Amino acid sequence: MYPILKFSAVTACLAAIALFAAFAAQGAPPSALAEESACEVHALGTLSAEPDTPLTASGRWTTEDCDSRFRSGSDAFTYSFEVAEAGRVRIDLASTEADSFLYLMSEDGARITDNDDGAAGLDARIERRLAPGSYLVEATTVGGRGRGPADFSLSIATLSCDPIDLGVLVPGTDLTATGTWSIDTCGSAIVADHPAYNYTFTLAEPARVRIELLSEHGDPVLSLASPTRGVIGANDDGADGRGSRIEQYMPAGLYVIEATTYLQGDLQPLVADFELTVHVVDEAARQEEFLLKVEATLFPDQVIVGEPFEVDYRVGNIGGGDLP
Repeated sequence: MYPILKFSAVTACLAAIALFAAFAAQGAPPSALAEESACEVHALGTLSAEPDTPLTASGRWTTEDCDSRFRSGSDAFTYSFEVAEAGRVRIDLASTEADSFLYLMSEDGARITDNDDGAAGLDARIERRLAPGSYLVEATTVGGRGRGPADFSLSIATLSCDPIDLGVLVPGTDLTATGTWSIDTCGSAIVADHPAYNYTFTLAEPARVRIELLSEHGDPVLSLASPTRGVIGANDDGADGRGSRIEQYMPAGLYVIEATTYLQGDLQPLVADFELTVHVVDEAARQEEFLLKVEATLFPDQVIVGEPFEVDYRVGNIGGGDLP
């Protein structure tokens, strides 16, 4: 029988891909500007574990509000929220009139991370896995009070980024998936600004496997992980054009693929379609195909700067088949 897909195993794979995920709920040492503030902290309550039920707030930077803990000369509002269940959380700060900036802090005010322009346009976004506990968010601006008053809206939501199971991979039958990266797609477990999808598959028996990720408008990037061995492969531009390809011999078992794009969320087209293919390579058939390789090269011993020179090389067919 094939291995049963266990949630714990998939979680282990995703943790292997996200090298920094283990530090998601840990705060960095407080900034020198992170002093005790007498300003009000607005309590938003407990974040629901269900997607599409965000905590929200709205306000207006008036140029006469509390000072930012971290940005001199900028208005700031501070909010608190509780996380009851560990999960991936997205915090969005949007404004049509200002360049928003977000800070995420632990309950004691120690900075965990920050973001500028992680969402659409000049809006800010923080996305990461958070452990249960209490957190603070500071909503502030890049331009400071000199830019004038501005309205803003804040949203904190749990994301559903569970991997999609492609099934069991056997010789002769490919596993495929298609999708669309957009500004609303879950962020990569490695670089949250890059939209990503995660897929699982079970390899029925040891085999050489080729994984390809192609996109006309995106810049595909592949990562491959195993619950027992961690990250075992990654590739950018290994296929045609900007496509990515991972090919290697793999033991039977469960694997996780992250399909992402190097073009950050707001720096690519609003949508970028992609196609993923997982294929068992027929090694015997491949050995009967032609294979061209450069067998030798010859360079001049000396060259003159600015003058052209010749490079000779010999190409040979080292495969088992004839050239077409």
